Amino acid sequence: MHELEPSPHLSEAQCADLVLALLSDAEQDRALAHARSCAACEERLRLHTAAHARAGAAAAERLGQTVTPRQARVLPLPRWIWVAAAAVLIAVIALPQLFHGPQREPQRWLPNPEAGITLREGESDPHLATGLAAYGHRDLATARRELEAAQVTGGAETARRLYLANTLLALDEPEAALTLLQGIDLLNVPEPWQEEALWSLQTAYRQTGQEMRADSIQRARIARPTRTH
Repeated sequence: MHELEPSPHLSEAQCADLVLALLSDAEQDRALAHARSCAACEERLRLHTAAHARAGAAAAERLGQTVTPRQARVLPLPRWIWVAAAAVLIAVIALPQLFHGPQREPQRWLPNPEAGITLREGESDPHLATGLAAYGHRDLATARRELEAAQVTGGAETARRLYLANTLLALDEPEAALTLLQGIDLLNVPEPWQEEALWSLQTAYRQTGQEMRADSIQRARIARPTRTH
């Protein structure tokens, strides 16, 4: 089975879409309602909002515009996301990107799976083990074939998706990688895999031409507190 339990929390992608005003009114209301009652998601959304405010101020300065302190500060819930302000930020941030296509970033590899992944009893699958070993040796064709064939659940399914998505990015198939990454609850991915998973999500967005979403994830990554692995 290739299924993961749906997470009630806001993903990095949802936070990015929220501050970019890409969600419907109903989706925005649900996201903000959850953030008000969840400290982890509230902090995650604050990071995205603050990162966008700083980016908007920097972009406006480069363009010779003036950003007032009110525009640059982080607004408390529930008044963070003002659609008009978000539209201004989108316009300022997006202008330089109108002249560039999707950018190719150097490949980053996930930690060696043989050294860091411990599967619980019942989670193992011969295809998964073979696929992870092939990834560790950069045998991408075998890694893809075996990871796609693995039938696992729980933490093993999260590992399968992470390593398969990274393999697909290396094979220049960002659309398929993005589909896998969007189904992962990154809140429950431990370090150092969480940082690498965020990089993979950022890269998949950028390589599929979704520059604003990629930039949002990148700014949130930079703003995250330093973590010990």
